[in-house]
Amino acid sequence: MDVQERYLADNDSYEYIFTSDLPSKLGGMCEDNVIYIDARRDYREQTAIIAEEVAHQLVSSGDTLDYSAPGTAQSETQARRLAAKSLVPLESLVKAWRDAAVCVAEIADYCEVPEHSVLEAIEAYRVEYGEHFMYDGLTFDLSNGLRILE
Repeated sequence: MDVQERYLADNDSYEYIFTSDLPSKLGGMCEDNVIYIDARRDYREQTAIIAEEVAHQLVSSGDTLDYSAPGTAQSETQARRLAAKSLVPLESLVKAWRDAAVCVAEIADYCEVPEHSVLEAIEAYRVEYGEHFMYDGLTFDLSNGLRILE
C-alpha cells in the first residue's frame, strides 16, 4: 500500500471523489464528508491535497475558500502544516536520512510526496520545536534547511 492508499484508509470517514470538474486553481475541496480532488493533478500532488483537505476538517470551521473572512489565512497555514507533518512525520525524516536521502527531492521521493510538502513539514517543525532540537537520539538543525546529525 502506498502513502496515498494508507492515508485514505486511515481517514475513511470521508468519501473521496476524484474529478476534473473543479476550477483549475482549486486542487481540492470538502463539502460535508465528501472530499473532491482534482483528478488532473499528479498522484503525489493529489496525496498532498487529500491530506490538506482532511486537515482543514480538523482545524477549520466555515468557508475556507473565502480568504477575506477573519482567520482564514491562519486556518489555511495551520491546515497546511498539519497536513505536511502527517505526510512527512519526523520518523520518516529519520528513516530517509538513514537511507541516505539528503536533499528535499530525495526526501520527497522517499516519502512519496511533492517537494513542497517536505518544505512545509520542515517549516512546521521549525515553528513547533525551534531551529535545533533532539529527536530519536539525533540532532535536527533547521536553521538553514534540514540537517540531521548523530
